[in-house]
Amino acid sequence: MSDFDDIELNRDEERRVAVAEYVLGLTSAPRRAALARAVETRPDLAAEVSLWERRFANFNDDYVPTTPPAGLLNQIEQRLFADTVVRTPWYNSLLLWRSLAGAAAAVAVLSVGLNFFQPSIGPDLEASQLVAAIQTVDSDVSFIARFDSAAGALRVSGAGSPAGEGNDYELWFIEGDSAPISMGVINVAESQTIDVAEALRGQMAQGITLAVTRETEGGSPTGDPQGPIVAAGPIAAI
Repeated sequence: MSDFDDIELNRDEERRVAVAEYVLGLTSAPRRAALARAVETRPDLAAEVSLWERRFANFNDDYVPTTPPAGLLNQIEQRLFADTVVRTPWYNSLLLWRSLAGAAAAVAVLSVGLNFFQPSIGPDLEASQLVAAIQTVDSDVSFIARFDSAAGALRVSGAGSPAGEGNDYELWFIEGDSAPISMGVINVAESQTIDVAEALRGQMAQGITLAVTRETEGGSPTGDPQGPIVAAGPIAAI
């Protein structure tokens, strides 16, 4: 398979996340095609896809079709193709944040589904948790982040391609229209714990966005995002 290996699809949490994202339509086209091929040859994956489809079907009645505003397509085409358009930083892109807002429900559903499979995380499990599914944006990189308010720490695990030689992935905290605040360099290949700055702990709440960019090694030298965004997602309370 081109985008999945046997290790990824045989590790319980990575497989569950991959299959849930596949059912929700949150994966990139290459990863979706690769997993579809795997489902055809692995009955265990096919059964798990069926399970997620049944669980997510319960949420269908909560949403109704919405007609987009007149002129939206023209605005999108102008932003994408017009040479005269003034480019703004990605974190000020209305298209990006509106799309993330629309994905918030799917992020919450994914988080609930993961808790269904992991009913007990430990003795310090809170009644309400803050979770972000940081989904791919024109890449194959994604992360799951859980905020431990007692420890003031963010538990992050990722999947996808490394940042590449001379580069690192950097995690950003974004509140509304404010400029991103760096939370440090993260590694897609291993789980890690990020000590959240004291000033940000009280601001960690539903609606905050976490985003990941590809930066030069060691992170952005300016304190602001310089590289392309590879993943983003809103925090949801579960």
